[in-house]
Formats: sequence, structure tokens, C-alpha cells
Amino acid sequence: MSNELGRASVRDWEVESLRVTAFPTQNAEVKPDDWWQVVTGTEAETQLVQAKLGEKRFQGNFAGGQLTLRVQPGRIDWFLGRAVNAEQQAIGEMISTVGRFDETCSRFTELVERWLPISPPLHRIAFGGAILLPVADRVTGYKRLVPYLPSVKIDPVGSRDLLYRINRPRMSQTGIKDLQLNRLSTWAVGSFEFKALSISGGQTSIVTPGERTFVCKVDIDINTAAEFSGEFVPDQLRETLNELVQLGNEIIEKGDIP
Repeated sequence: MSNELGRASVRDWEVESLRVTAFPTQNAEVKPDDWWQVVTGTEAETQLVQAKLGEKRFQGNFAGGQLTLRVQPGRIDWFLGRAVNAEQQAIGEMISTVGRFDETCSRFTELVERWLPISPPLHRIAFGGAILLPVADRVTGYKRLVPYLPSVKIDPVGSRDLLYRINRPRMSQTGIKDLQLNRLSTWAVGSFEFKALSISGGQTSIVTPGERTFVCKVDIDINTAAEFSGEFVPDQLRETLNELVQLGNEIIEKGDIP
């Protein structure tokens, strides 16, 4: 039996979460109160202010998931994650994803692009996410990873607990001088198991143990290097973000390549 399966279509990968992180320049004026409405066209469903920590958080539904804008000193995060509702929990849906990677990534990127013209001055930006590929079992998962990890010798049957992480830096193709991009990816095969619990008299017991579902998982973090000393102008921000997203798509499509 072959130890390798072909690479899956990008359309087969699903989003567990996506993130864009931005780092304002020192002494930049950060005023996030109207960002959510400008970018989404709606009011946030929830808002949280932690004055002592200097943090503000806005949340609401977007693209089949839960969108979060988190603003804290020196860092701004746009985060799209799963929104598991009571119905999904009741039927034991173990893998609740936001949606297909290609479609969800495109919608999320468009949203962040609407924010860039009103963002504070930035000196660093990153695109990341956790992307899943459902597989039948652990052995199939390892076989799926073989064409994505040409530098790793994988024994699908005799291996356990594979965790492969690497950074493959590249110079930016945007024309911004001395801008290096980090391309981090972390590969693994994991599993989910849903269990219904019964709580009675202070005692907890498993009522119905669920089936186990397996996935290949890749965590990506594509970011502008911390050593870059410049400041992005608005046009450069959009171009740089698109380059980060394209490199993320390349990893999902082709795996760990230089």
C-alpha cells in the first residue's frame, strides 16, 4: 500500500480560525470606537472595555463564524473563529468550522482591507490561521501530509504525535526595501471526540461517548519581520496584506516549500 496520497484541493481545506494582527507605530493615536461599524456596516453585538488593561473588544457574527476586534496597547487583532451554537452541541457536531478556506479567506481579507485606510500608522502586520483537512483516520492523515512535507520522512503506520514546524523566510515582492516576510507553518494530525455528559448530585458521567474524527491541521503565521524599521503607507499596507495572504494560500496548496 502506498504511503502517499496526492495533495488535496484548496477547496477541501476548512477554516478553524483566521487572524490579521497589526502593530501600530510608537505613539500612534489608536481610536477604535467606530472601526467596527465602518468595516462591517453594522453595530457590534457585544462590546467589552477593560480600562485598567487598556483593552477594547468588539464581537459579532460574520461569514458563518464569530468575528472579534481586539485592541490592546501596541497590538490590534481581527480574528474570525468558530461559532458553535446549541443545536450543533446537541447533535454532537465535533468539527465546527467557519467554512471553506478559499471562500472564507477571501471574505475575511476583503473585510480587513476596508479597515486599512482608517487604521493607525503601522510598522508590522501578520496574517495567520488554523486550517483543517478532514481525513478518515490517523494513518490516512499522515499519508495526506507526505506530499506537503517533502523534507520529512513520515511512516504513516508506525508514527505517532507528529508535529513539524518551520519558518521559510522570503523577501517581499512588493518593492518595499529590506522587507523580509516570515513564513511559519506548523503541521500535525489531530482528532476530535464529542462526549455527552450527565451531571447529577455533583457527579459527572459520560452518557454517550462519541465517534472520533480526524483532521490534518496546519497553523500558518505569515508576518513582516520585526527587524523592519520602516513605516507602511496605506497603499503599501494593502499590497503587503495581499502578499501575506497569497503566501498563506501557497502553503495550503503546496505545503512546505522554500
